[in-house]
Amino acid sequence: MPLKRGVADAVRRLYTERAAMRYHGLSHQLRMADVIELAHPSPRDDRQSALFRYLLDRRHHDDAIAGPALLPVLASAAELEAVPTPERRDVLRAGGPEVLSRPVSPGSVCRAGSRVAWTPRPGRWLSRRWA
Repeated sequence: MPLKRGVADAVRRLYTERAAMRYHGLSHQLRMADVIELAHPSPRDDRQSALFRYLLDRRHHDDAIAGPALLPVLASAAELEAVPTPERRDVLRAGGPEVLSRPVSPGSVCRAGSRVAWTPRPGRWLSRRWA
């Protein structure tokens, strides 16, 4: 039981939207949702509760939708991934530097939460390296 408690405490500290974008993918044998199911951590707040629900839904049903109110980073990343791959670079460049500092607004293609998309991520989501 102490090991399970330690893992649950680590999950509460380390599981964020950014971590979910980087480390919760199909290429991993043990996904973040599996650890949630094994350790049964109690979420810190409503945002982390929504994140846990999103990860579990994505693991079992693959139809998870991140709500922009509680999970703005995952919602904006999903919006950006909905744009066809050849056009993603143009969408990001068209907004200029203001895209990264703009407040979250419903209906925008690239929100402030998308700044995580500029960090290196597993996989090649832009189809080629930045020029």
